[in-house]
Amino acid sequence: MESREQDFTQGSVVKHLIKFGLPLLAANILQYCYQAADMIVVGQVMGNDGLVAISNASMISFCIGSFAIGMTGGGTVVLARCKGAGDAAGQRTASAAVFVLSALCALAVTVPGIMFVLPVFTALGVPGPSLDEAVSYMVIVSAGSIFTFGYNAACSLMRALGDARGPLAFIAVASVVNVVLDIAFVGVLGWEVAGAAWATVIAQALSCALALRHLFARHPSARPRFGFGRAFARSAAEVLKVGVPSASQMIVVNISYLLVTGMLNAYGTDVAAASGIGLKISTFAGLPCWAMGQAATAMTSQNAGAQRVERMRSIVRASCGISVAIIALIAVATQAFAYDLALLFGASGTEAIETTVLYLRITCSVNSAFYALMYCFDSFALGSGSPNLALVNAVLDAVAIRFGLAWVLGTVFGMGFVGVYLAQALSPVLPVLVGWAYYLRGTWKVRLANPPDTKR
Repeated sequence: MESREQDFTQGSVVKHLIKFGLPLLAANILQYCYQAADMIVVGQVMGNDGLVAISNASMISFCIGSFAIGMTGGGTVVLARCKGAGDAAGQRTASAAVFVLSALCALAVTVPGIMFVLPVFTALGVPGPSLDEAVSYMVIVSAGSIFTFGYNAACSLMRALGDARGPLAFIAVASVVNVVLDIAFVGVLGWEVAGAAWATVIAQALSCALALRHLFARHPSARPRFGFGRAFARSAAEVLKVGVPSASQMIVVNISYLLVTGMLNAYGTDVAAASGIGLKISTFAGLPCWAMGQAATAMTSQNAGAQRVERMRSIVRASCGISVAIIALIAVATQAFAYDLALLFGASGTEAIETTVLYLRITCSVNSAFYALMYCFDSFALGSGSPNLALVNAVLDAVAIRFGLAWVLGTVFGMGFVGVYLAQALSPVLPVLVGWAYYLRGTWKVRLANPPDTKR
């Protein structure tokens, strides 16, 4: 059977980034599409009330997914370091640690996700006609969170080994299933927002099953070795050392989005719906940066395990250049087709459409280059052994600027929702400067000279 693993410590850095990053991008786009399908179908069938319900519910759903990505991302770093260091036994132990921790995290998410969703949406000020729909969506999605964690665990291990093509195939299948079920459950059967939730959970369950099957069939080195002794404890601790700050980073960012969403809900249904649509579109625009960041983390981690310092520098420079070039093209296209994108995502009524276009004019412009650089520097920090830097940047990006500045501009200076949009546009600037300083200072090289004990 053909091996899909890649050794990132040898060969052209740019070629590896493109060859590895493109399938990751395609997989991210497909995963985004099956999430966006919920909003598009519900928006077309139910109008703005349905859009508000989906936009608020999807924020918490995205929090769950981001938490899963952050926690399992620790597995990417640890397994990639073991591969770079030639530690075969360590790879299997790291895999076991990732799956055990993922199961525990899924349990920790499911119960509060069902019990506290109503008071959370009430606190966020979700309008009455949309509240019950948003609650029903989240109860169903929370109950299926085990599939979210299982899928991300398997994919994190595949990325560590350099396999990006496998996940692309089964996420494509899951995307088609989700779109078909969205149309059937929401459009034909009339299950409204709950139908979109069921479509999402079923698609996630399918992608999880396909991911696990692929991982165990194609990557024997990642088959878990469950032995709950010292080796497992060390590996679990290493996964948590990266995963906890990374997951915390994701949580901080998404909580800030929730708080900002609560701010925007106060401006009425049209602004709330437009902002939800604008966020979906801007998230899509950032997917190439996310994919390049995932590739950079895996590549940096393998080279950290092999102690290839100059090659790590090359990864940073190349990922920054590629990401900025791609995001610039996307920003131009977003500006050119902003009105059409608003209509595609179901914005209805002159005010909702014009507000969506305004959101895109402000948040998907020159500032997009800073988002690209932020992802690259944060990914390098994760791979080089400084996950706390990414957490610090998340606090700067999400709390100090996106939420704090949004409150100052929107409320104190009376700029309203336009001030909130401006704060979102400015949020990545300071994190880029911090990440750049970390890269130039070079303290990460000292850490490479004293690597953690990976031998099992």
